[in-house]
Amino acid sequence: MFDSEQTSIQSDGVQCLQVVEKDMFDSEQTSIQSDRVQCLQVVEKDMCESEPTSFHSDGVQCVQVEKTWTPKTELKPFVGQLFRLYDDALSFYREYARKSRFEIRKGTTEQSKTGDGYSRRHFEEKHTHELVNPEDFHFLKSNRRLTYHQKQLIHDVSNINIGPVRAFKILKQTQGGFLNVGATEVECKNLKRDWIKYIGENDADMVIDKLKKRTFTRLFF
Repeated sequence: MFDSEQTSIQSDGVQCLQVVEKDMFDSEQTSIQSDRVQCLQVVEKDMCESEPTSFHSDGVQCVQVEKTWTPKTELKPFVGQLFRLYDDALSFYREYARKSRFEIRKGTTEQSKTGDGYSRRHFEEKHTHELVNPEDFHFLKSNRRLTYHQKQLIHDVSNINIGPVRAFKILKQTQGGFLNVGATEVECKNLKRDWIKYIGENDADMVIDKLKKRTFTRLFF
């Protein structure tokens, strides 16, 4: 999927043909001298840090670069950090993830029979994945949610046979664009799915309650 350029390198009577890949990153070319062949290395420059490791193969020294991304934010966890409640720790880390432009999800927890509160035992600041661009941050699952009024609108239009996809288009139109909605079509579909599931399980009780209310209203008047 990358564009490529072919360059030749002459070394000790041996001609090497190298394919240099060009992707979205800027690049600098540096040379590496081995015992037999001079190889050309492409060093990618982006926001991440690089940790080169070398290995030998057939008399040629090659360099492998491992990329890591380090968030640039003043709010950082640290080893030994204490939280009184688990929810406090989760809220702190969610805020750290938001400012650092990545997403988290809650996993399993372990609770000791002794002690009070929660302590951070390990913290790895570097990430092996690229951080989310600020303009794409609203696509993260943790940032996609419908407000009460948006849910009410979806419910109201569903009463006139307007589905979740068209309801989402109405939200975009009435709220000035996709960025102002704070959710996607997926959240609208999931909301309708949850409603159908709930009504299906409680359909009989809801019908009985509705009939009781109608009977009470007629008797009262």
